[in-house]
Amino acid sequence: MSYMEEYLRKGLNPSQLEDELINLINEYDELTGKHLFLYSVDLNTPDVPTSISIDDLYTIKDILRNDKSEKLSFYIETPGGSGVAAEEIAQFLRNKYDYVDFIIVGECKSAGTILAMCGDEIYLNDTGSLGPIDAQIQIGRSYGSAHDYMKWVEDKIDESNKNGQLNNFDALMVAQITPNELVGVQHSLDYGKELVTKFLRKYKFKNWKVTETKGKPVDDNLRQKRAEEIADKLADHSQWKTHGRSLKIDTLCNDIKLKVKNLTKTPEVCELVERIQVLLRLIFSSSSTYKIMADKNTKLVKNARKIPYNDFEELNSLNLDLTCNNCGKEFKYYINLSDNPLIDMELQNQGRTPLPEKDIIICECGFELNLKEIKNNIFNKI
Repeated sequence: MSYMEEYLRKGLNPSQLEDELINLINEYDELTGKHLFLYSVDLNTPDVPTSISIDDLYTIKDILRNDKSEKLSFYIETPGGSGVAAEEIAQFLRNKYDYVDFIIVGECKSAGTILAMCGDEIYLNDTGSLGPIDAQIQIGRSYGSAHDYMKWVEDKIDESNKNGQLNNFDALMVAQITPNELVGVQHSLDYGKELVTKFLRKYKFKNWKVTETKGKPVDDNLRQKRAEEIADKLADHSQWKTHGRSLKIDTLCNDIKLKVKNLTKTPEVCELVERIQVLLRLIFSSSSTYKIMADKNTKLVKNARKIPYNDFEELNSLNLDLTCNNCGKEFKYYINLSDNPLIDMELQNQGRTPLPEKDIIICECGFELNLKEIKNNIFNKI
């Protein structure tokens, strides 16, 4: 029986699916001795903000603020987003944890690929994939590859030097390019490559002491050279043809020479992670949720998908799950972002309560939970 069928037969509602998700996170932590953090978005729903953003950095910092672990596993599924946000998140993770690995069983593209390069290890199964890092820039009314843009400009320069002139069409196109635009495109192209090079050299290659084939000693110059080669290949749009190309284990290891680990070699861990992915897919398909960031203690669920609700009204809410660090008691809150009272009824029927107005709540065990920073983070974004 497939994992999907198993969970479907249980007939779990979205809230129960989320509870099962937290149980699996706890199992992962106990099995591996690492602290698992989930960052996952619904890749199948248009017109929702699924991209990696600076807002995500603030949420990740809030959720992991009190974690005392030395090792972190970062489960990620993303179409990409801001390279600046990826850099900020990477810096936070590496300043906080001695060891970080990335777990990828779905798509981790563009800025997600850049972020994954800051890991000590990257784990994929046969469905997991990274993607090219060529910057996507706005050209006129559409977006295109910065690599292709610069390649076209360089070709026209060569053509002009060879023939002494350009044809009328190319000359007209070149005349519309400003120096600032050209420099900006080049900087966009270089930025992702520089991040990948820095992350690989500083983190993934830090324990690379000898070459795999000849056993030669590895120094900083070789680490830098190999990191630059990998960054160049990941940014080479002429090789991958499309920004959405899925780069799986064989391509990464054999063509790009980026050593990643096969998650299926550790069956118990692989099963837990693949079950987590199935639960995430079920949550996305059965609710208004489009983004989940969670560890075993805290879960932030973003709901903004427009779905029919009493004919023409829309469901728009945000769920927040907290756990008392002292006794483990769970608190299930929600915020109704619309004027529809039926949403309150639905969420309260799921066992949730409105987010309290006060900044401090006291658990039955006497432990104080401070909601101020969490509330500031949420309300600054909605």
